[in-house]
Amino acid sequence: MTAPAAERRDFWDRPEGDGGDGRPQEQQAQVEFREHANSCYRLGSVALSQGDLAASEKWLGKAMDADHPGA
Repeated sequence: MTAPAAERRDFWDRPEGDGGDGRPQEQQAQVEFREHANSCYRLGSVALSQGDLAASEKWLGKAMDADHPGA
């Protein structure tokens, strides 16, 4: 049985935060990796909405390489 949607943790969108300070270094690296991938996705989305296909390909490609779900 799966947890209700409100209780499931989403890998990419965590409004409650990522656990605060004092995290182990590996976990901090994962947080930074997700934040970077999400930034690439957002930059690619903005570039696409402005018709800049070269920039959107670059940024969305980086997000896709990081397995971002939106890319």
